[in-house]
Amino acid sequence: QAALVKKHLPNTITVIGGVHLTALPKETLQEFASFDIGVVGEGEITFYQLCEALRTADELSTINGLAFRQNGAIKITAPRQRIADQDSIPFPAWDLLPAAKTYYVQSERGCPFSCIFCMNPNGKVARKRSVQNVMDELNWIIKDFKPKRISFGDELFSVDMPRTRLLLDAMFENKIGEQVAWDVQTHVHFVDAPMFRQFKKANVERVELGIETGDEESLRKMGKGTNLEKIMAACDAAKSEGVKIGTFFLLGQPNESMKSLTSTINLAVKLNPDLPMFGLMTPYPGTEVAKMAA
Repeated sequence: QAALVKKHLPNTITVIGGVHLTALPKETLQEFASFDIGVVGEGEITFYQLCEALRTADELSTINGLAFRQNGAIKITAPRQRIADQDSIPFPAWDLLPAAKTYYVQSERGCPFSCIFCMNPNGKVARKRSVQNVMDELNWIIKDFKPKRISFGDELFSVDMPRTRLLLDAMFENKIGEQVAWDVQTHVHFVDAPMFRQFKKANVERVELGIETGDEESLRKMGKGTNLEKIMAACDAAKSEGVKIGTFFLLGQPNESMKSLTSTINLAVKLNPDLPMFGLMTPYPGTEVAKMAA
């Protein structure tokens, strides 16, 4: 699309952001000539300052978190500091877009684990929006746009378990689950039977868990921060409370063998999730696996 825009409107300034650009800012602009500027990392403040600078013809080098072309070279400015106060970020401008059947809500950013297959662009500190802030967005979306589903984009929805309990109570009190289907992803370390009971009460459609492998040694090397005992306990707790689960499995990890593959398949069968999901290990830019593959 950027190439098409440049073809018909060559003076248009094109900007790209996201995880790939953040991992490889210089390489991305080198490979894709249709993009003029890259926003590295979180873009809310950076993009605003960029728009102001373009409007007033100010120097881009003073803005943190940018990659841009200058005199035939690609310049990368100082990193943009992550936004600690997530409540300070305005809601996405959903009202400027056509109404959709599914909306993605991010109630927090960040993951404390160091999985070798994940770039973790939001950092290891989980930065959380307040419960009221999240509820305000949920109620706005449901009231004004009447979607069928809301999916939480949090890496680990329940990483702060006390906050999660408050949020689930608020969702129940506001009858979110009676108005729209909703689902989350989280980690087996941050769930238990009482929390799954709250999930059920709030009418969650599905809780998805990153299992990855059934091989204990592989779990340790992956940086998952879990083990088979915790995996079984979490899935058993969900089933005991009647909560549907989705499980992510990752095949083709470093040093994968027929034995470890078989262990993963056997674990999937044993867990018998409502939605089993299998993926292939991919050396995405910015990950430890990518470094191994280099």
